[in-house]
Amino acid sequence: MAQQMKRKKTSKQWPQIYAKDSLDRFGDDLCELLLSYLTFEDRFRCECVSKQFRRKIFESVVDITFRDNCQHLCRIDCHFRSNPKKWIQEFGPLVTGISSFKASDKQSLTHCHRLSQLSVESLADVFDTTSGQLLAMNLKAFDVEYNAIENSVQLVSFFAGNQSLNTFAIYCNIRTEEWFHELTDQLSRLTQLRQLRLRLHLPNGENSLSESLRTIGLNCKQLKRLALNLKSNHKVFNGQTLDSLRCYRQLKQLNLTLYDTIAGKVLKPLKLCHRLTHLRLNLRTINAKLFANCAEHWPRLHYLLIFTSDTTRECLSHLSRLPALKKLVLQSRETTQLSDNDFNDLLSRSPKLKSLTINRSIKCYSL
Repeated sequence: MAQQMKRKKTSKQWPQIYAKDSLDRFGDDLCELLLSYLTFEDRFRCECVSKQFRRKIFESVVDITFRDNCQHLCRIDCHFRSNPKKWIQEFGPLVTGISSFKASDKQSLTHCHRLSQLSVESLADVFDTTSGQLLAMNLKAFDVEYNAIENSVQLVSFFAGNQSLNTFAIYCNIRTEEWFHELTDQLSRLTQLRQLRLRLHLPNGENSLSESLRTIGLNCKQLKRLALNLKSNHKVFNGQTLDSLRCYRQLKQLNLTLYDTIAGKVLKPLKLCHRLTHLRLNLRTINAKLFANCAEHWPRLHYLLIFTSDTTRECLSHLSRLPALKKLVLQSRETTQLSDNDFNDLLSRSPKLKSLTINRSIKCYSL
């Protein structure tokens, strides 16, 4: 028995670094250039090579000519930047997703009867300029960069016609608390909402945000993915902003970005999210105490990204106790003080950790 134990111990292999053997060392620009030399048919074959390939392989394709009536085509995902009037009447009923379009082409939306995913620059882009009629209804996913004057009438009308939304994202400056309360009140009525992304500039601090997030959490019981990207005029987050996370019972993925300085207690509510499987933190600084007893707080967490000024050895020590962690990404705004030995020690102590990425360039894999 002693010999068997000794044999198992000596057969353990140390983690290795494979940065030079990975295609990921090439940036997206170079990858896109290389892929541009492929034929259209070859692009389909190579699309499954990697996530980077899938992301960039069709970037250089600007024109596609259909030679038949496309009777077997089931769906089209597109953008309307290249004069959709030439083809929208014939293929509009097949369009299910639109990533972007010019406001002058908004009438083309009326031909897209199966449209389920839509990204726009302003909420006004989905309303007829003359009649005010809503042009996109029964959407499943909606992404808006709100850069126009708040219009509560359009806001209410949009949500009334899109109660089946399961994904919603908005990027805006909150100019009045009344309008923001109207927005969150409408969001809280989306019973099918599963993913919510809010990128907000808060002029009056985070007090109104806390109550609004609580309302959404209590009513949207199917919400599983939440992204908060917050910036405050007060330059400091020291209130109860994240206390409402205790209301998100089904939350599995959380992406949190805070641009300003945070008080020590602000992040404590994160420990109440026991169902998390994915966590992304983009903060100026992170106290290692946040990760103390993390195995109890996040027993299901298998993906963790930390983007901060620096990561300490104490932090790594806590993270090594996460029982389900498979992938860890550490990004630092400054030169990290940690050594390869620190990372190797983390990999050897973490039970399921398979991938460790440091500052986007070094990748380690445990064997």
